[in-house]
Amino acid sequence: EIDSMEKHLHMSQLLAEFCILHRKLLDDQDFIRLTDEQCLPHVHYKAALTLMEMEADLGLVDHEMHEKTSLQDRCLRDLASHWEELSTMKPAELSNICRKLPSAVVTTIMI
Repeated sequence: EIDSMEKHLHMSQLLAEFCILHRKLLDDQDFIRLTDEQCLPHVHYKAALTLMEMEADLGLVDHEMHEKTSLQDRCLRDLASHWEELSTMKPAELSNICRKLPSAVVTTIMI
């Protein structure tokens, strides 16, 4: 049986793919429900940037806020231990995503 952590990490990847494929069908309330910490306590680093970008695209991120959202915290937690993967991303792709995120999140990604 798959352990709980692996299951949540896998679910986050499936959710990220769903967001990519059905971006126009997903509204902010559905996204909030699907990414709630109770449903998705762990986020796989491969899904993290996609989910944070979607959160920003849906207007759920306040760039003036100095506190990160719960989803951002969960995404950054797994990204922190896989920072090497970010260096393999195309700089333009990473830059486009980072422009949508609050500076506190971008700083955490880049440190």
